[in-house]
Amino acid sequence: LKEDANGNQSDYGLLPATIARWFLEWATCSLAVAIAGAGVAERIGFAGHCIFTALFSSFVYPLVVAASWGRGFLADMNDSGFQDFGGSAVVHMAGGT
Repeated sequence: LKEDANGNQSDYGLLPATIARWFLEWATCSLAVAIAGAGVAERIGFAGHCIFTALFSSFVYPLVVAASWGRGFLADMNDSGFQDFGGSAVVHMAGGT
């Protein structure tokens, strides 16, 4: 929390960073769903694609993110940890599952 001149505490200083992080996660999740959804696009209908999108973004994508960005088991596999450049590894690992 940040304190202003009057002694009032506020977390307004964290708000832009939180919004930016949310949009980063949203964009990478959308890309991963688009990659995975392209493989099933002609095989399922619109309702099935909506269900697939909801399940993928609720269960598959968070597991991949937790294993990589969340300092999960991928970070412990070698001495240098997990290296991801621009989120491409997470997007393609999640989209390829």
